[in-house]
Amino acid sequence: MNRRPTLPTLRAWLLLMLAAVITPACANFDDFSVGTDAQMPDGGRDAGHDGSVLPDAGGDAGDDAGGQDQGEQDQGSDQDQGSDQGDQGAPECQSNAQCGGLEFCSQLGTCEPRQPNAEDCSGSDQCLSGYCDPDGICCTQGEDCCDTDSECAGQYRCDTGARECFATCTSANELNACKPEGHCSLAGNCVADLAPGAANACTRNTMCVGNVGCADGYCCNVSTCGGCQACNLSGSLGTCANLGAGTDPHNACNPSGCTNDGTCNGSGACRAVAAGTDPNNACNPSGCSNDGTCNGSGGCRTVPAGTDPNNFCSGSSASCNTGLCNGGGSCAPVTNGTACGTGNCGSSRCVGGSCRLSCDYLDLPLCQYCAGDGVWDCGGCGGG
Repeated sequence: MNRRPTLPTLRAWLLLMLAAVITPACANFDDFSVGTDAQMPDGGRDAGHDGSVLPDAGGDAGDDAGGQDQGEQDQGSDQDQGSDQGDQGAPECQSNAQCGGLEFCSQLGTCEPRQPNAEDCSGSDQCLSGYCDPDGICCTQGEDCCDTDSECAGQYRCDTGARECFATCTSANELNACKPEGHCSLAGNCVADLAPGAANACTRNTMCVGNVGCADGYCCNVSTCGGCQACNLSGSLGTCANLGAGTDPHNACNPSGCTNDGTCNGSGACRAVAAGTDPNNACNPSGCSNDGTCNGSGGCRTVPAGTDPNNFCSGSSASCNTGLCNGGGSCAPVTNGTACGTGNCGSSRCVGGSCRLSCDYLDLPLCQYCAGDGVWDCGGCGGG
């Protein structure tokens, strides 16, 4: 007698058919099973909804194994993640001893490289030199670290590249090494500038206050003395004073004409050529105006009175000319009233260098002047 399958049995077979269709990765039937793996028989049979045991297609075993592996992997991943989180949370170091010799332990708990000189720092352990100065700069202990000139002692400036104060100097770098009010000494130290007018010896302007006024080896009271003055004269060291006459240590006087003999005059200027000399060949003899020498005042000298070296004057009473120069650049006339020829009344006189007819009406004033009493030998100068 054939039995019709019960409803629970049909359900069980339906589930089995579905299990054959679903991929192994999704073949876990725990959601469809009434029981659990712990309740299943060792034969690998699932319990149906009606309590019957179904043949196990092998899917659960694989699924369970896969689930176990997945669980182990998840558990391992969780452990690794926890380890990583632990590494991130724990500091790398807590003291410098835990870092290399060229590193220090930072406040963040990390080993950082020690800094070379001129770098910023907050502690000496951060510097390769082992010293962080009070301004927060790595430098060699015993040297002054700086960022500005005001941080340097004395007349030294700050080497902003090295962030250290200069400790020595040369005349070539003193503008960089020494402050504006200082200079580099012969010993190679930056020292204060020298005051002018106080017999302070110098070799260059930068040694003197204001960087000007090193004249004749002394810091002078002015930036430059005149050509015929000096700042190194005994009794006036550091002050401009006039050079002695006949000297010219500065080569200020260039010989020229009659105005300059190549030396100073003792009053702060160049001296004129001495009278009666002409070292520069400036004077060409001429007439009574130039005797070929200088006059001592910067010009050529006129021919002296009573001489005629140039044979300029032809002397005779007839021409009313003595034949000599008058000292004013002209020929000297004969004395007024000297007879110079025969006139219409038998008498002519030299007047002002010219021969005049004494009784000529036009010469009336001269007649009076010449005669003194206004009367001539011809009977007077009465205008006729």
